[in-house]
Amino acid sequence: MEEAEKYFMGAKGSGMKLDAVIYTTAVRVACMKLDANVACDLLIEMKKMGWVPSEGTFTHVICTCVKQRNLTDAFRLKDEMISSGYSLCLICSKIKFTPSPVCHSL
Repeated sequence: MEEAEKYFMGAKGSGMKLDAVIYTTAVRVACMKLDANVACDLLIEMKKMGWVPSEGTFTHVICTCVKQRNLTDAFRLKDEMISSGYSLCLICSKIKFTPSPVCHSL
């Protein structure tokens, strides 16, 4: 994970044009490291570039926020996910925005 993060930051810092797939991968790495702040920041960057994160990407970040007890961002992302045209996924609806073993299986 550290190596992936290093390559992403190096490519981003060098001005290389990164696409939505690379950003999605970086978001998932941040989620694997339980770094909700980085994951949320990357989602913001994606949206600034006009990319709509996938339902799975939203779900990973929401679960990471819940694991970190960051319910403010979890609720905000849930609302963004719905306003982006996605239905509330089964995992997110089962979480009920409290720490849940369902989320830990991602």
